[in-house]
Amino acid sequence: MAGPQYGGLAKHLGLALVLGLCACAAATAPTEDTSPETLPEEDLPSEYIFEEDEPEALLSLAEIETAILDSFDVLHRLSPTTVHNAYAHIRDDYGSECPAFYENYEYEYWRDSCETEDGSVFSGSAAYWRYQDYEDESYLFLDDAYYSGDAKITTPDGETFLGSGYARHEEKQSLTSDNQYQWWQVRGEFGWDGPGEEGTWIKEDYTVDFSMWVGNYNGENAHTYTSLSGGLSGLEGVVNTILLRDVMIYGEGLGSECAIEPYGTVSVRDDQGQWYDVVFDGPAYWGAWSFQPHCDGCGTAFFRGKEMGVACVDFTSFLDWDAIEW
Repeated sequence: MAGPQYGGLAKHLGLALVLGLCACAAATAPTEDTSPETLPEEDLPSEYIFEEDEPEALLSLAEIETAILDSFDVLHRLSPTTVHNAYAHIRDDYGSECPAFYENYEYEYWRDSCETEDGSVFSGSAAYWRYQDYEDESYLFLDDAYYSGDAKITTPDGETFLGSGYARHEEKQSLTSDNQYQWWQVRGEFGWDGPGEEGTWIKEDYTVDFSMWVGNYNGENAHTYTSLSGGLSGLEGVVNTILLRDVMIYGEGLGSECAIEPYGTVSVRDDQGQWYDVVFDGPAYWGAWSFQPHCDGCGTAFFRGKEMGVACVDFTSFLDWDAIEW
């Protein structure tokens, strides 16, 4: 009886030993590494730094002064009246059907592309009015004119008017005093190669966005107040563009504590596109106080925010009513 029992026990022990060895073999067998491959750490690029050369001022203080003063020759002539005169002259060369004019409130307008029987060519659009020598309850209006459009008009003789922009002029006189006022604004590009307007800005090549208001109180030049704002491009010389921001000057006859210097900033741009700013210290408004040591007709010049020195410019021509052609 013992033999078979022991034989069965041996079989069980042998089977257990085999299973144990298999388990150990399975426990110690190498396993496949499924984790992603670790790449060597790369050096991150350093921060990109663009080292721009510090621009240098190309203009001297004397050149800035001369450029501002020379621009006055154009600013004094920059009247919208030249636009109105040229347009009125060439507008009369039209036929009954070309272009078709329409009335709208206080002005007439047209939008067309056509040729008249005598050879005048109209292209684009324009709106216009002009009234002179009329009164309201307070003023006599010597001139009240408006042009707005984008037009090209050519006569049979080849005279051409180009008007792309806006031109407005108002000149009036008080009915109860000798006070006179003018206000105007010109914005855009204009051209005229026909007769008349010789020596005016419309026969030159400028891009304009400029306005001016001037009052001649009590009919005396010493009592003039002038306000200027805007820009002008197309100047010749070392400066191609001038920009005036809130520039104002008024005469001693109106109580100015500094009649030789305006308030505001005048900026000029050289041919490389760099700007130079001149800040003037005159009275900031009618009746304002002015620091007398700074009342010298000079302003502080800056280039890219850095002070350059002092620039002196004579603005008193804007206080001479007769010297302003418009």
